[in-house]
Amino acid sequence: MNAISSLLIDIDIEKFVVAKYDKKSYVGLVLEICEEDCTIHVSLMVKCEKIKGRNKWPVVEDTLWVAFTDIVQVVHDPTQTISIP
Repeated sequence: MNAISSLLIDIDIEKFVVAKYDKKSYVGLVLEICEEDCTIHVSLMVKCEKIKGRNKWPVVEDTLWVAFTDIVQVVHDPTQTISIP
């Protein structure tokens, strides 16, 4: 089993992943998986400008279909750093 195959086993709806898009990496939440054309629908987060290394949800939802091969890793047990009232 190659690295991509083992990574795909861990990808599931409602899991967080790091996806490559336009030569950058983004953390996102998996919304849908289409095995037929080997793509994943992801809701992308943006980098927090105030705190380095943190991400946040954009004001306007940003979703994208990416190829399986553009998934860099699955983020296991992400930590929420602030609460939303």
